[in-house]
Amino acid sequence: MLTARDVRFRYSPRAPWVLDGVGIDIRPTETVGLRAPSGTGKTTFAKILAGYLEPSAGRVVVDDVPADEGGPHTVQMVFQHPELTINPYFRIVKALSEAGEEAHHMATILGVEKGWLSRFPHELSCGELQRIALARALGRRPRYLIADEPTAMLDAITQAEIWRFLLRIVEERQIGLLVIGHDVPLLGRVCHRIVGLGPAMRGMDRKALPEPP
Repeated sequence: MLTARDVRFRYSPRAPWVLDGVGIDIRPTETVGLRAPSGTGKTTFAKILAGYLEPSAGRVVVDDVPADEGGPHTVQMVFQHPELTINPYFRIVKALSEAGEEAHHMATILGVEKGWLSRFPHELSCGELQRIALARALGRRPRYLIADEPTAMLDAITQAEIWRFLLRIVEERQIGLLVIGHDVPLLGRVCHRIVGLGPAMRGMDRKALPEPP
């Protein structure tokens, strides 16, 4: 289980707290939705869970191992804007190769065309790049995956294709998935439960929001 307890974070000693005592539990095979207003620290919390940031206080434990003890990190993250996560000077084939041979396999399943591999990131659409970003993250065979509004910028057809693939892989590989977003109908369709983050819902993980009609 991926567990966070009493996580606090601020960017400098004199800065206000971005996060002040939040926590969550995510189990393998479980899809959890995280919904909260803009500016409440959802992406910051996700970066802490994925190991991009260290909490100012509190702890993150991944499968009984504290995240700060090092070793292979089994949490991967997919961001809303894939163009910011792929080196603009790498051709797509090199960007995939960074994540290993499995990333190429995932790219094929995701519908990445061979003609894209020789291109640079700016030559692909946002939807095409997001498939590459997902293939890179899944190519590392994570135990847990954090998806920070990964399809918010995409058209409905591309959204449906990506979610259909992602949920199938999550089930087959028993991956714990955290989905961050504002789209309540989408969260209600793809998640087992939805939790909140912020002063009014601080602390332990809970099913805080009703399912959409």
